[in-house]
Amino acid sequence: MWQLELKNAIAEADPRLVQAKIETAEVAIFHRIQAFSRGPSATEEHALFDALDAIRRLKARDVSSRLVAALEKGTAPK
Repeated sequence: MWQLELKNAIAEADPRLVQAKIETAEVAIFHRIQAFSRGPSATEEHALFDALDAIRRLKARDVSSRLVAALEKGTAPK
């Protein structure tokens, strides 16, 4: 279920695992959106787009965290 995958991505504290959890959540959300032909409720549709916004913010946070870590180490970010 996409909600669980999103919660897992948001809650992940290990920087080595964040990207994989974000990708898993994003795929689950897009799969549910593709299933719209079966008619999701307006409430779920709104929740899915809110979830995509959360994924966008998680990606930005992850990139920022890697940049800060790289700057602290004096290395270029990956």
